[in-house]
Amino acid sequence: MIFPISNAVFGPPRHPKSLKSGFTLIELLVVIAIIAILAAILFPVFGRARENARRSSCQSNLKQINLGIQQYTQDADEKYMPQNVVAYASGGPYKTFAHLLQPYTKSTQIFVCPSATGSPVAVATTADTTDHSWQANFQNLNIIGSYGANSAIIASSPISEGQIASHSTTVLLFDATYPEGAPGTNGFSSALRRHLEGANIGFADGHVKFFPRTRALDPNGLNFVPSPP
Repeated sequence: MIFPISNAVFGPPRHPKSLKSGFTLIELLVVIAIIAILAAILFPVFGRARENARRSSCQSNLKQINLGIQQYTQDADEKYMPQNVVAYASGGPYKTFAHLLQPYTKSTQIFVCPSATGSPVAVATTADTTDHSWQANFQNLNIIGSYGANSAIIASSPISEGQIASHSTTVLLFDATYPEGAPGTNGFSSALRRHLEGANIGFADGHVKFFPRTRALDPNGLNFVPSPP
């Protein structure tokens, strides 16, 4: 006796529509944990890359300012520009190297460090630990600055280029919170944290170099005194 073969028994398997493949809760938690770990690893790297880009932009600013200073000295019989900080701080005729360089740089933006934070202030003291920028008025021209000039070169009685013994080792410009200063004064030390715990420093020969915080605070590492040749 031959029994007919039933498709209901031997046909293709039938799956209920209610059974669908998907992620379990444990699998989702594992994926979320992996994403969180990758984000924790990559975000600091991205932040450091952004700061390196800002540091390069800051170096470009200092090079342009330094070039403006070189052009100024050529027109002034090789003498650097004056800096009257007393009148600037007391509310008198505001005059900084940033203002005197406008005919050469034709820009106020290059005086602003992209990593400078805080509200602009007129005067930053050595006790001020906030990285401000300085602001000055001169003939209705507002300039927010983030760089300082060596007070031994650009001062009330400026010197000439010939009075600098070594242009390649003598500091001329640097990250600061005041337009004029020296190591540890007038906002120089408080600005050293701008670029990954370091600062950009421009020298009298025109080149700009990044210095870590410990190196910039070393009095033997930077020359701010232009000894006679």
